[in-house]
Formats: sequence, structure tokens, C-alpha cells
Amino acid sequence: MLLILIALALTSSGQRVTTLSYSDAVPDGGVALQEGHAVAFTAPADNWTLIKVAVCGRINPGNGSLLVLEIWDTDLRTLYRSTDLAGYYFGQDFSWREIAIPELVVPRNFLICLFEFSGVYLGADHENQSAGRSMIAARSPNRILPWQLGLHQNHTEWMIAAVGYSRTPPPEVSLTARAEGEGLALQAQASDPDGNLAGAFFYVISSKGEAVWSEERALMGAKADAELHWSGQAFNVSNQSLSTGPVYAKNTLNMSAAEAPYSSYSAPAILYIAPGAVGISISAFFGKGGDLNALVDDAGNFYYLSRDLLGLLQPALSYGKYVENNLSLKEFQSSLSFFKFNRTLGLVGLQPLVLTRSPLQHFGIMLEKGDAPAGDYMGMVRVFDSEGNMDEGTATP
Repeated sequence: MLLILIALALTSSGQRVTTLSYSDAVPDGGVALQEGHAVAFTAPADNWTLIKVAVCGRINPGNGSLLVLEIWDTDLRTLYRSTDLAGYYFGQDFSWREIAIPELVVPRNFLICLFEFSGVYLGADHENQSAGRSMIAARSPNRILPWQLGLHQNHTEWMIAAVGYSRTPPPEVSLTARAEGEGLALQAQASDPDGNLAGAFFYVISSKGEAVWSEERALMGAKADAELHWSGQAFNVSNQSLSTGPVYAKNTLNMSAAEAPYSSYSAPAILYIAPGAVGISISAFFGKGGDLNALVDDAGNFYYLSRDLLGLLQPALSYGKYVENNLSLKEFQSSLSFFKFNRTLGLVGLQPLVLTRSPLQHFGIMLEKGDAPAGDYMGMVRVFDSEGNMDEGTATP
């Protein structure tokens, strides 16, 4: 959920190289493990080719000298392995180093594992809510170990990045912006050599680099136009006591006519069922009026349905029985951490909001629209094709 895609360069064959990372660029500390550091990645396209692994770290003097890099699939099978000396890459200070590998076509989901045998302090990002992708790995046999560190997994991202490219050509987009009332009008023109345009994400970005408004558009074919008319508002989320924002939220596409009024907007979040519990990556769905109506994880499991939405989806089930037998969330115990979108860092976790009301009262969570702070704003659009390739355009009025 906290994926950062940064276009870096072109290969000698003209492919666009991108870096996949779930941390910011500056370490908040380092962790040396006898076991391995592992990060689960999702490639931006099928048949994505990995060419380098970037690692932030420093030497741990007097400990192991070997550095073993392995790429695993989601069945924990080894796709690639290399062995080198840690001192060849790292010194006494934290720094980013790249480990080149032969071009490797990876599955859509894969793991990068680094085994340093306590010889390297691997950089760790503790500043924001994590994406839940950083783990501890072991070999012989390959396995993921329980998290038994004196660090919260919800606030730890190993500073490992994947560098690679897609074998299919990316789309291209141009964007224009003009002032419109108190807001902006954005016009995007997109094209794709393969004719498989899939969608566009519009963002209104403040001078701080943060999105105050986002919307999605569906695209098809080889050429398509899309537009956004922003009225000068910003998204925030409140729990009736506290408000946080600007929050990354957007309009929801592909809902049935019956479901659409209850799922007009969606926002990614981390759900904590109880204080200190492991966070769960979910999508929160809000109705037209801003009421929270559903919490759904990445596998499609429901952690909450409002009475109205349950009545639509399962009309024979009473809401009292549903709450009694299906809900593990508790007011004043469970919490939700939403995200803001930063143009450079991607999604950045916000302070958790405690659920303050009952399920009948939507747990007190509301998506609110208010006036955006005064200042200068720019438009940004990211266009994707069906292979996951992306192009970005920006414009100022």
C-alpha cells in the first residue's frame, strides 16, 4: 500500500527503469540480524524484469563478512542467489548501495531477502505506519520467522528497494491546468502504443507536495482524454473527537447501482483491532454523506459492514446477529490509521483514530470535505495501462 514508483533512467534498449520501495530514503536507525531481512514486493506489471537491488546499510565491525542476496517467489522458492563480501558494498556510515543481478523476470509478487549474519546494520524506517511488507527470513529450508524484535513491525520498513523495468512500452500522458472558480480544471490526454490504457489517477497537490484531492478515471484503448474539476475542497477523516488530514481518498469505480450510494469513496488504511495488535491493510468505503460503511482487506474479507450495506448484501441476516457473531472491532479499543499522499514519498501513514461509536453509528468514522488551505496548487495525473506501466504528467494554471 505504500509503494513508491520513481522513474530513474532508461536502459540501453530504451526501457524505463523504476524503483520499487516502501520506505523513505533516510534511515531512522539500523538492525543487524543473524537471520535475514526480507521485503515482499509487488511488481508494477506482469513479466517485470529485476536488474538491481538497492540496500541502505553500514558495516557491523567484528561480525559476519558474508552478504547473501536471494530472490524468492511467494511459495518461498529461490529464484536467484548471489554471495559477496559485505565490506565490498558497505562502510562505517549508512549509505545506499546497488547490487547488480542478471536480468530476472519476476512474478507479480516476490520477496527480496538479504542475509548478512549480523555483519550489516540494515537501514530501517520507523517514522510512519508500515506497509506490513518487512519480515524476518531464514534459509534451509526457506521460511518466514515470527517477528520477535524489540521494534513494532507496524512501524518498521527495511530499506531494501527493487530496481527494474517492464518489457512492454509504457503509456504517455500530457496534462494542462487552468484556474476554475476557487479550484482547478485539469485535462489529460493519454496514449498507449499497445492500445491497453486502463486508468488515470488525478491529484491536486499543495506547495508542501501533499495531495488534498484525488479522483480516479477508467480509460480504454490506444488514446483517451480525461478531466478533473476541483472545487477547492480537501478530504479529512474524523472520529467525532479528532480530525486528521489531508487524507488520501478517491471516488470508487465499478460498483453496482445498488452499492454505489454506500461506497461512493474509498481510502486505504491500517486497521488495529486492539491496542498493540498487528496492523491489517484494508480499504475503507464511505457513502455519499461520508459515513463509514465497510472495511475490507486485500483478500476481500469484511471486517465491518454498516447496517444499511448488510441489509443490501445479506437481507436475511439481522444486524444484531451480525455484530454478535462477526465483528471483532470494539469502540475505544480498535483504531484506523489513514494515509496522506506525498508526491515524493507516496502514501504516508497518519496518526491512528480510535473508533468512538457503536457499529450502528458507523464507529464514529466520517470522511469529510472541507475547504482546502489557502495557497498555490498544481495538478498531477498518473496514467496506467493494463500491464501496470505508468506515466506521470504535471501542470500548473
